[in-house]
Amino acid sequence: MRRPIFAAALLAALVVAGCQPFGDVVRQSAPSKGELARTLTGTWDGVYHYPATDLRGKPVDRPPVAFRVRFKCTGATLTGRLVETAGREELRASVRGNVLEGGNILFTKEPNDPKAAVKLVVYLGQLDARDGSIHGTWTIPGNWSGRFRMRRQPAAE
Repeated sequence: MRRPIFAAALLAALVVAGCQPFGDVVRQSAPSKGELARTLTGTWDGVYHYPATDLRGKPVDRPPVAFRVRFKCTGATLTGRLVETAGREELRASVRGNVLEGGNILFTKEPNDPKAAVKLVVYLGQLDARDGSIHGTWTIPGNWSGRFRMRRQPAAE
């Protein structure tokens, strides 16, 4: 299955080339690889929001969705597991991606359930190491996109 790899590679190339395909992702000075690994590895709680309208301009009436992701960062590579809860439904997914220049984070979410309606979601965000958060945009390629924000949880002692 080459589509997820192609989508992630295309987005990475756009960001590295200086394009900002998802709007107002802000660039800041990049932390060192060691700082990134320490900052990103761990548990993050977040929420994503649906857009106000769909591609046809019809209103979207969906509440925000909470999620928890556990990242492991090795060098500039991210891997992990994600669980999101929408009402009574729970979705489990694998995440993988990369840390790009300027503290931008690009990762994909691929549901573990082969029957899931959506097979791939791409997240592009900006790490704010000062407050331990990542904010940005999620997109379902060829479909729609919305905003997300997540905050790192303190490490367990």
